[in-house]
Amino acid sequence: MSDSHSISRAGASHPSSPEPDNKVGLADEIVEGTLDMQINKATSGIVCRTLAPIYSLPVELLSRILLHAIAADAHRCDVHHHRKQELASVSRRWRDTIFNDPAFWTTISLTPQWTPSLVQAHVQRSACLLVDIEIRLWATPDELDDLPLLLSVAMRCSDRWRSLIFDQNLVILDSFLEDTRDAMFPSLAYIVDDQVNYYGLQPENTPALVYLRTMHFFPPLPSTLRLMSEAFGFHPSPDDFRTLPSLEKLTTLDLRGIGKWVSDPTSIHFPHLTSLTLAVDEPADPLKYIVAPRLRHFCFRYSSALHTLDPVWATFTR
Repeated sequence: MSDSHSISRAGASHPSSPEPDNKVGLADEIVEGTLDMQINKATSGIVCRTLAPIYSLPVELLSRILLHAIAADAHRCDVHHHRKQELASVSRRWRDTIFNDPAFWTTISLTPQWTPSLVQAHVQRSACLLVDIEIRLWATPDELDDLPLLLSVAMRCSDRWRSLIFDQNLVILDSFLEDTRDAMFPSLAYIVDDQVNYYGLQPENTPALVYLRTMHFFPPLPSTLRLMSEAFGFHPSPDDFRTLPSLEKLTTLDLRGIGKWVSDPTSIHFPHLTSLTLAVDEPADPLKYIVAPRLRHFCFRYSSALHTLDPVWATFTR
């Protein structure tokens, strides 16, 4: 997780490749076996003076096993809070390993369940490592009163933010994220947004951004962007799309949504685009504007609203 252009953290959703399932499963079996042994010792009253093999492992290897155990529980709610507490309670060695290794503290979840002191602990214990910020599970306006304070604490390490993920929020967060608008995020490489924009972050404030998934394009976008996924929540138009010509380095584009495009004869050039995915109900419309001489991969997700594929294939014969 030391590379600002990778996002291989335990339990996070991100565009890089996940760890192999067999490694995560094996680590989870080792941890669960040790937990079961501790429970059996506590309930049976039997004192065993022979240490389990896991207690003789080097600290570096133990850390990796515990991180895999957290990854195996990624489906659990707030795994980076509750699972760490559970593992740290097994023994003093496990607790010391978790508390002293910054890798366990690089995921900061700004949710209604987290407190400012918990966020501060993660900011401090993550040391100089890059961190992943999750803003999740805000469901009611009353809860949002706590978000600015949590965010202000997390902003103390804004120079180390590697990813910013908005997920499962049922209320609009814009007015509660004022602190992010003019701040610099020199290491921020990934933004995943589940609402209608990425909250006014400017290209000059996110010079390392390479991946963006958002509901709408809001100009201008950074020229460093290589991967983009976009889901139109309303009716798309070439004006929304027109922000893309500045993306000289864009190599992958994923467009999703509904609505009919307004006719516009101006082409949009993607000199380095190699992969294009369309999941729109009028795919022939955006294809009229895209010029991608290096395109190697085209994926079209069929919509039941599309009665014939002829208009799609016709765009490739011109």
